[in-house]
Amino acid sequence: MSESDQKALEVIASSSQRFGLKLYKILRENPGNVFFSPTSLEVVLALAHMGAKGKTAEEILAGLELPNDANLVKSGYNAIMKSLRSTGDMTLEIANKVYSEQTFSVEQEFQLVAEKSFLAAAENVNFIGNPEGSRVVMNSWVEKQTHDKIKDLFGKGDITPDTKMVLINAVYFKGKWKHQFDPSKTSKEPFYITASQTKEVDMMHIKKKFGYLELEDLKAKLLVMPYIGDSMFMVILLPNEVDGLQEMEKKLHSINIADLMKRADHVEVEVTLPRFKIETTIDLVEPLQKLGVRSMFDPEFADFSGISKEKGLYVSKVVQKAFIEVNEEGSEAAAATAQQIRFRRSAVWVEEFKVDRPFLIHLYSVSGVRIFYGSVKEVEAIQTKSNNTALNDISEPPDKHTEL
Repeated sequence: MSESDQKALEVIASSSQRFGLKLYKILRENPGNVFFSPTSLEVVLALAHMGAKGKTAEEILAGLELPNDANLVKSGYNAIMKSLRSTGDMTLEIANKVYSEQTFSVEQEFQLVAEKSFLAAAENVNFIGNPEGSRVVMNSWVEKQTHDKIKDLFGKGDITPDTKMVLINAVYFKGKWKHQFDPSKTSKEPFYITASQTKEVDMMHIKKKFGYLELEDLKAKLLVMPYIGDSMFMVILLPNEVDGLQEMEKKLHSINIADLMKRADHVEVEVTLPRFKIETTIDLVEPLQKLGVRSMFDPEFADFSGISKEKGLYVSKVVQKAFIEVNEEGSEAAAATAQQIRFRRSAVWVEEFKVDRPFLIHLYSVSGVRIFYGSVKEVEAIQTKSNNTALNDISEPPDKHTEL
């Protein structure tokens, strides 16, 4: 990777950190577990931004915390697309696809940006004559890209004869732990949903050297668990208190996890981690509107004239499905501080990291891109991790406004 591409990637990764945290603050207001891919959503919105004009473009740019430099943005996302690739040790795939109504006129410049900067494949479909068949085709592509982990991204009725274009991003990750848990040591133990409510879950155990930090300002601990190949990492933030998740979340803005990963002390840690699985479906229209991204959802004010000269294009829906499973073997997924950090000085000291209460998880690539992000408040049976795509559905209702 060239020096300029590396710089562009770092700028976008930094923007992604800020955007992901802002979005998480909104999503965490809902009960239950949260799991999503900031990267997947950002790629789709950034691609839509390339065809946006005026206030619509400004709001997307501000919402994503992106610099006002189109070339830098294109270079940054292109570098991310190229950097997130499988190796012999793990599977990491990210793909973009643009589906257009076969009679819909798309601006050539947008087509070129989608293809060259975002590596997006393009396909014409018959939304007007066969919306249900088009839905099946798109769902099949998503299933294939996520190794059958994300099914039915588009439900019945989501695609209509008014649909003009659909932008899709799919992300899939499957990796084995560098230090795998011994299944024979997995046992039933309590997980504290609240200070007074517990649930018996499968707890995995291992004692190895991991990246470890104690964050006194956050009243929490941080653990970095590498996958084979050292190109992907799971970062776990664990509050010291059983009911400390909310208090810890309030201070997340004061830390940079990518930076803390580099500063983590490599020490012997006794890890206890639940085996879990999360599947989520998130409607992102309202959260994005809360972040100030509003015009693109309004048939009267959305301006996507960079995509097509046809009047009335607007975004009708942004949805993401995500999936993660964590077990003894690894994970599968279809997202400068003023901290007081205490370093252990004794080489024989063994830290304890017992994940028996609500916690935060992050999946990072070695390039510093946070691909998955979430909070685990309740543990269900088994788990896998996969993330799938945010979608922008472009349609044209009877009043001639078009949904994106």
